[in-house]
Amino acid sequence: MCILPTAASEDPIILGSPGDSVPAPKTLGSPGDSVPAPKTLGEALEKMKAGSIRARFDHDAALQGEAQDQKEACGACLLDKVDAIVVDWSGRYARHLLFAMAACCTKDEFDCAEDVAPAYALLEAVDRREATAAENAPQIAALLIEAAAKRLKSERVAETHTHYLERCRGAPKDCTMAKLGGRGFDAFGRTEKVEQQQQPREEL
Repeated sequence: MCILPTAASEDPIILGSPGDSVPAPKTLGSPGDSVPAPKTLGEALEKMKAGSIRARFDHDAALQGEAQDQKEACGACLLDKVDAIVVDWSGRYARHLLFAMAACCTKDEFDCAEDVAPAYALLEAVDRREATAAENAPQIAALLIEAAAKRLKSERVAETHTHYLERCRGAPKDCTMAKLGGRGFDAFGRTEKVEQQQQPREEL
């Protein structure tokens, strides 16, 4: 599962297994860190290959059993990030989520980079504070769902994540946190629980 730092934890952690307390390297962007994130997903992947950015490839929580190939592993990793956005993310530590998303594209790299680049750009804008999580989070999740669905069969997805494959399958701009069944954002950027709306399938 993709673990994001919480407000109660001042020291961010490497995005890894639940309970992992290993401090994140400086390149992940600690609070107050002035080192910018790569502008594009392609640049991020190059830095990962060079070892200047480290983020774990997390996919186990979204999949039943071991991944059968790189495409399935990539899809499960992307779906894991959808879950992180819907359940955990409040807009803080955008760079951690940014690099965790990029790590998914270390598998099935060429196709993943093409599919995920728009989501990366939206999240990178949040990291640079040119957009808010309230504005971009639903679109990011919708784009990741679309990319994940290309790589996954529903029967292979963990029960806790299967429902995401049916959410926000229309235009990403029409996606909302309510349709995702997650958190909303108030006028001050704080998260608030949104009541899950019963939407006709064609609208999700």
